[in-house]
Amino acid sequence: MDDRFMLYTLDNWLFHKDFTGNIIDTENIEHMRQKCEMRLGEVHLITADGSVDCIESPDFQEEKVALLQYAEIITALTILADGGSFVIKMFTMYEASSVSKLFLLCCVFENVQVFKPCTSKRGNSEVYVVCLNFKKKT
Repeated sequence: MDDRFMLYTLDNWLFHKDFTGNIIDTENIEHMRQKCEMRLGEVHLITADGSVDCIESPDFQEEKVALLQYAEIITALTILADGGSFVIKMFTMYEASSVSKLFLLCCVFENVQVFKPCTSKRGNSEVYVVCLNFKKKT
């Protein structure tokens, strides 16, 4: 693989306290919050495009990525400034966990919309949930 992009921008990457990049670990979420606050101050846009390998069981993709998506949402809500925006990649939304995530996002953002990009393959179940105007409680 060609790692030149990463090598030349290594100072801008955050692998967290334990160097795993694992945001499911709450200590890493707190570490990311501290680093963002120190480096950036207020954060007004967060994107979450994570996934896990589901090639062996594509029919369980929604369930397999649920925990990662919850971690992405918690991380965003922890770091995002009042009035900020959040974009998260999701897939099908048939499971209760997906409906719960959408409900949570609708409770803390003024506007939440689901988009299927025209560049996304029709057979791919990915969609992007665009959340605008975060209502942060202080």
